[in-house]
Amino acid sequence: LPAALAARQGDTSSGSTAVVVLLTPTHFVCASCGDSRAVIANAERTDGVAALSEDHKPSLPAEAARIEAAGGRVLMDRVDGNLAMSRALGDFELKDEALDQCLQKVSPEPTVEILSREGTDEALIVACDGAIPTAHCMVGLCTGGKSESLTLFARCVGRDEQRRMLS
Repeated sequence: LPAALAARQGDTSSGSTAVVVLLTPTHFVCASCGDSRAVIANAERTDGVAALSEDHKPSLPAEAARIEAAGGRVLMDRVDGNLAMSRALGDFELKDEALDQCLQKVSPEPTVEILSREGTDEALIVACDGAIPTAHCMVGLCTGGKSESLTLFARCVGRDEQRRMLS
């Protein structure tokens, strides 16, 4: 299937990360693949924020083990010295059709986190990779007051991105 999709698209090197959050009356259920992020803002939680997702970095022990088992290497904190994420959709040039999708050097399998909702939860922030470049910015957005958060948002997100988001 990956080769057929790649042939139809004509590009084997493109990929994407993803994050999705399902809200139930009692829980947040987050599935993430790559470095897209989801956090809950709540002044009563540790550091005022609860992470629903973590970046899938090739240097993490379980990720490195899967990459090596699939015939790859972690070089300069990248899969085969190329991709900075160990989980993503696409990136067919790093896939081996003989392997199960979840056993690939770059796996499309998401991790799933389930967190109980609390009456004091203030906001859910879901951001694609690159929209908010650092965890520090996300924590600041969650813990600052409204004007502080908007100021930090302006610093964390570049001018071009701000214009695109506001247009």
